[in-house]
Amino acid sequence: IDSRGVLHTELESRPLTGKSAPQPWEKLVVTAISEDDTQGMLLAGTQHGALIQYDFDSGDTVVRREAHKQPLVKIVQALDGSWYASIDSSGKTCVHDSVSHQMIGEMQFDVGQVMAVAESMDGQWLVVGGSRGYQIADVTDESFPIRTLVQQYQTTASAAFGEDCLLLGRPDGAIDVRTPSGQKMEGKLRGHSKPVTAMVFSWDGTSLYTASLDKRLIKWNWPAATQATSVATQLAIQSFAADPRDEFLVTIAGNCEFRDPRSLDVRVQTRFWGIVPGGHHFGLDGEEFLLGSAGVIRFSRNLIRRFFDRAEETGQAVFLNATHGRKFIPGGNSNQVWGLAVAPGGQWLAMTDHDGRLMIFDTDSRQQLQMKRGHDPVVWSASFSHDSRQLATGGARRGRGEVIIWDTDQWKVRKRVSIGKQLASSVHFHSRLPFVVAGTYGGTVDLIDSG
Repeated sequence: IDSRGVLHTELESRPLTGKSAPQPWEKLVVTAISEDDTQGMLLAGTQHGALIQYDFDSGDTVVRREAHKQPLVKIVQALDGSWYASIDSSGKTCVHDSVSHQMIGEMQFDVGQVMAVAESMDGQWLVVGGSRGYQIADVTDESFPIRTLVQQYQTTASAAFGEDCLLLGRPDGAIDVRTPSGQKMEGKLRGHSKPVTAMVFSWDGTSLYTASLDKRLIKWNWPAATQATSVATQLAIQSFAADPRDEFLVTIAGNCEFRDPRSLDVRVQTRFWGIVPGGHHFGLDGEEFLLGSAGVIRFSRNLIRRFFDRAEETGQAVFLNATHGRKFIPGGNSNQVWGLAVAPGGQWLAMTDHDGRLMIFDTDSRQQLQMKRGHDPVVWSASFSHDSRQLATGGARRGRGEVIIWDTDQWKVRKRVSIGKQLASSVHFHSRLPFVVAGTYGGTVDLIDSG
């Protein structure tokens, strides 16, 4: 079973070759997402520099290109849909034709490690900020000329275009206000005490949201440039996504959070356990939110709204798991496999994964016989009893560690055992006696009667 969770049945299968072949060690974590509405394509960039085009309806991979060697940071598109550009962390930018997907241009932003990319609303200007400053390109010119506006040793970690302005985050926590072409304007926004890490305007342009390493999230009235609301965050926010309908404000800070855009309170959180969300994008019609992690997960607006309403009713944030969304996987099933167990009789292979699934395979035919869910969200381990009549799985449920004993005759839950606040990281049946040994992330070992 490879790193994508795909079960291979023939060791002598001919391996994929060429640049388009996924490497066996590659973890396909999506770091940039965009949508080509004219071609019905979903564009995804990975941490290894691959650029993948999907058919938006079927999820099938149409084209995979290895144009970059560094993680992709952003995918931007021409307003007329004639081209799209991929930008990696080194500043290398490749421009592709939207129909043929062939590369038609290339440019290099000299800003050090890329930390921020933003497009102007009229589609004319593209700003790239990094560890050595920022540069602006006029992308309406076919030669894509880059204006030399680099401020050496002036880190630019965030940028955002308004209707008639460009905002650039400074290391001292202030925000420079410039014209879209980069000319300096009077005044600065001051509300943060440390480098500004993320900025975004609401779609109607009346609000600006900023975040900083000082772990503050500020909502500004715009263009008055006065503070409306400010809240503390548990972690420094890395990026934002503004909802076209202004129902949600999405923040990325270790996990993905859906906030009330008025109070800034967290209503819904994702829980992906170990995979930090990367690229994100609201669909052009606003009906879906796309989130990059191990693949691309598509959450419908109705689903988010239901969870949002539930949080408002209970007064507590609720968790949204990857299993609630529709998933696109670059190159195959990339769910992380955590547990493997072979029945002593050799007839079954049990596999558990990152999305909370227990899958049972027939070892002769290699066909999947069962797919069960019992833990939330990750199933960390699995073990068969010595007579193959029972299977134990370890994980969590509702935030607490839990071991489940399954009967293998009908693959139903026989017993659930809670083992406290620590997740069950490993389980093992005794070779003769009817009990299971369960290890936890807290360093404890529990003995569980399996009868």
